[in-house]
Amino acid sequence: MKIGHTDNPVTETLKIFPDSYFISVCSSPEVLSKNGFNLIELHLQTFAEAEKEKELKLYVAENRKYFDFVMHCPFMGVDGEKFKILLPEKVSANTMSEKADINKIKRVVELCGILGIKFLTIHASSALKLLVEREFSDFKKTISGLNLLANDNEVVLCVETGGLSEEQLVELIKNGLRITFDTSHYFLDMTQLGIDGKKANQKILEFFESNQAYIPVVHMSQPVDGKDAHASILDNGMINVHKTMLNIIKEKNLNTNVIFEFKPNPNLKVEDYF
Repeated sequence: MKIGHTDNPVTETLKIFPDSYFISVCSSPEVLSKNGFNLIELHLQTFAEAEKEKELKLYVAENRKYFDFVMHCPFMGVDGEKFKILLPEKVSANTMSEKADINKIKRVVELCGILGIKFLTIHASSALKLLVEREFSDFKKTISGLNLLANDNEVVLCVETGGLSEEQLVELIKNGLRITFDTSHYFLDMTQLGIDGKKANQKILEFFESNQAYIPVVHMSQPVDGKDAHASILDNGMINVHKTMLNIIKEKNLNTNVIFEFKPNPNLKVEDYF
């Protein structure tokens, strides 16, 4: 089991994922290491950041002694045969105007291989924006092609929950993909499908335990007021099974990479979350 937080040493400050949540902004890798964390998610926000190969190589080399790494591709959705950046309601079109053709995504896959990072998370949609069957069919076709490139670069492509039904996630697994299981996204999607909070919590555990062999990466955070707020899992909120999940991973000695997608608290150690 590896456990850690997100960082982006080359962030362009576009605020889709708040910069204040990054290790380099509100803490430091040294502090996280002292607190028992051993994993960093390189969370790219724009495709331009993927061109900063030299800076990213240096960052990974400086921290490889203490941390393993996973990577997160910039946010995107499907537009026919190509991808487009998702624009959540909180992000204005003026803030995020970059287009994402398939070649930019391929570049991120190749960068992951260059940096020696095994797992790359990629979005199909976002929480509460469920793909209809036509959209999912297009996504499956495109992601399967990307997966061939990932295999050639010794990268494992992990599709993140959010906008995908349980059946669609299983279909992706059957097609050779792996899953990044975001607890907040999955919970919110379940509630949108009319499942109450108690049952949605049960379904988080059920899906994870049934498919853990295909879930190399887990994102944990707490939604607030029905929104993907990236609050701490220690906050009281809608999801009450995070500690249970963490202890399942620990007790079964699973090779799961757990990323806390909320603001790091430099005063808390890993064991404070169990």
